Amino acid sequence: MPRKALGSEFNVILWLYYFLPPFLAYTINQLILRLVGFIGMYLLLKRHFLPRANQAVLAISALSFALLPHWAIGGLTVAGQPLVLFAFLNIREKDLKLINWLIILLVPLYSSFILSYLFFLFILFMVSIYDWIAAKKLNPHFLAAIVLMTAIYILVEYRLVLNMFFDLDWISHRYERVGTESSIMSMLKSIIYVLLLSQNHSWSVHFPIIMIAAGLAAIHLQRSGKHSPKLLVISILILVIALFHGINQSALASGIREMFPQLNLFNYDRFYFLNPLLWGLLFGLSIDIIWKNLNHGKNVVYGLAVLQLVVLGYRSEFLTEMRSSGITYREFYAAELFNEVKEYIGSPVDTYRIGSVGFHPGVALYNGFSTVDMYSVNYELNYKHRFRKVIAGELEKNRAMKDNFDNWGNRAYIFSSELWLMSLSDMAGGMTISRLNIDTTALRDLGCKFLVSAVEISNAPDISLKLLNKFNRPDLPWMIYLYSLE
Repeated sequence: MPRKALGSEFNVILWLYYFLPPFLAYTINQLILRLVGFIGMYLLLKRHFLPRANQAVLAISALSFALLPHWAIGGLTVAGQPLVLFAFLNIREKDLKLINWLIILLVPLYSSFILSYLFFLFILFMVSIYDWIAAKKLNPHFLAAIVLMTAIYILVEYRLVLNMFFDLDWISHRYERVGTESSIMSMLKSIIYVLLLSQNHSWSVHFPIIMIAAGLAAIHLQRSGKHSPKLLVISILILVIALFHGINQSALASGIREMFPQLNLFNYDRFYFLNPLLWGLLFGLSIDIIWKNLNHGKNVVYGLAVLQLVVLGYRSEFLTEMRSSGITYREFYAAELFNEVKEYIGSPVDTYRIGSVGFHPGVALYNGFSTVDMYSVNYELNYKHRFRKVIAGELEKNRAMKDNFDNWGNRAYIFSSELWLMSLSDMAGGMTISRLNIDTTALRDLGCKFLVSAVEISNAPDISLKLLNKFNRPDLPWMIYLYSLE
């Protein structure tokens, strides 16, 4: 894969993993996300949304946001939004302190433009247009801040910009993406899913506790005849984001993308990356109303806070991964096993490439191997076609697996229909693949010399694979079968 297909070198997460051991980098990154998330939400609420709120309300709201299962590899893509909004609203109010400009300058080094801040900045631009119409003059500093952050992102993501707009020879695998055709019912399911859960890279964990808090606040406002414009605007934004997501999943939207494949290069419905921020603000506004107006409001807020912390604990990344796979970080990457594989092969790892069966290729990459398979959000379409020849036989056995590769394709994996949707813990009982239907000639043409599998391949001789050795340790739940391509 050419360097231009990978992410920017101007990225704090890359620097952390380059200079530190992976687990330490992961831990430090998680700590930074939590601290920035807490501080950002606290400052944002205290200055711009709830300046007269009780400190407990501010702390509960900030802690709830900070403990969300933030997508770690995204850095401040979600966790940094409250702090960035704090800086922008300060500048909008003509608070031009250096710290506000530094936040806008530095966050692009630790976040993704195309996942969230493009949509974040688009909404801020709409706010600047509203201000212009309402005040009949532009707010030059606010607009300059929007332009500045956009420009910094373009500079940071210069490789992506060059690929998309200037490198005519580069054709991304995303050109062949095909959306799933949706009925009215499936569109409604998509809308309800985003309303209740958001999306797997931007979990807002608002169901059910934050929704209950918002409902109690809304009931009080309706009965008292009071109004909360901020609560209303945020609620409308959440609803519009869900509706837009549903429409983008429709057959009409899919048809438009098929007519104009360039549109597949980008997901236009990622406004849902703003949901954690919006639901966090809604939570703060709601419990402030409850605290100040309901009978025993303080106790109700403390009860909601405890329940929300329980939900957040249950939805934490650690417990979620343990429930889904049942293995630890060390067991997942199995460095000791892969070191034994390296020693057995005996050649420098940069002199050969391997393929992975039954586990993510990222595990092999983590352990220093070069792989022919991968997870990538942007690689050459020609490579996808070449790789498809390897797994064509397996794809024909499973419609979901075929749709996953043909219509999406980020996972260029050596799929097995017999292992589809299984985790490593599922394979720990000595299971085998009875008939793996892959084209080893096409695999060899990709430069693959060895196949590393989490399970035994029974028909290995029939597809020109030779079992060289198997590796296992009593303290690890899965084993490795090493095959050579004959």
